[in-house]
Amino acid sequence: MDIDKKDRSYPEILLEFADNAAETLISEGMSEEKAIEIGLKIATKIRKDFGGEVVYIPKGRCYELSLRDSTMLAEYNGNNATDIFRKYGITRRRLLQILQAKREGRVYQMTFDLEGGQS
Repeated sequence: MDIDKKDRSYPEILLEFADNAAETLISEGMSEEKAIEIGLKIATKIRKDFGGEVVYIPKGRCYELSLRDSTMLAEYNGNNATDIFRKYGITRRRLLQILQAKREGRVYQMTFDLEGGQS
C-alpha cells in the first residue's frame, strides 16, 4: 500500500513511516482511509518532534533475544531440550546457559564502542 506520494516536497523517509504505520493499522482491521490519516499524523508528529536531528533507530536485537529466551523458558519442560535448541537454531549448551540465566533473572548486557561496534 502506498500513501499518495504526489507531493515530492514531503520527505521520503516520513512518507515511509506513514506508509508502514498505515499498513500495520490496516492489518489490524482499520479502514484504509482512517489508517492513511493516522499514518500521516504519526509522520507529522515524528517530523515535529525530531525534525533536523540525527536519530539512531536500534534494531532491537537484545529485545528480540530476550523475548525468544522467555519463550524457550516457557516451552521447556525438562525433557524437550533437543526439540527447543533445534527449533531455535542454537546449541544445547547455549540453551542451557540461557535457561539458567533466565531463571536467575540475568539479562543480556551488550555494549557498543563507537569504533569497534558490538562487544
